[in-house]
Amino acid sequence: MESVILRYAPSYWNKKYTNISNVIPINSGPEYQKIASDVYQATHFRAFESIFRIQNIYELGQMLVREQLMITLADSNKFYRVRRFTKVKKHFLQIALAFNLDHRRCGLPILEFKKHLRGIRPDDVILAVIVVTSTPEADVIIPESSLEYFIDYIINVSWKKY
Repeated sequence: MESVILRYAPSYWNKKYTNISNVIPINSGPEYQKIASDVYQATHFRAFESIFRIQNIYELGQMLVREQLMITLADSNKFYRVRRFTKVKKHFLQIALAFNLDHRRCGLPILEFKKHLRGIRPDDVILAVIVVTSTPEADVIIPESSLEYFIDYIINVSWKKY
């Protein structure tokens, strides 16, 4: 089953990690540059303490199944996978990872994935997600189900003054 899911995993995933979930530090290279650029466009932050890629085969597999169901049930809509951002308090990070950002467990009134994040505080952590949507240009995407997205990266902003 894992090998089938990994065939549809993002190209930047390391396929040798086949545990259910892996947290992999990203320190340099093209992948780091891409996610750093995406985060800058969303937040205007340039300095990061850390960036971690999350490889959760279980959450990816659920999203793939949900995506196929959405395609099957849609009349004529096309669906896209897009990167969006949200933030949670650092003390909710492990809960967010364990329960795929269940907003009720993460202290969020509603789960919104945004193209542009504002109001980030030192006790926040940024989560980059891949979400399935029929409106890829939308500034805000509110998923109907936790099956429509997976957490892709954890980004800790640097608050050091130089």
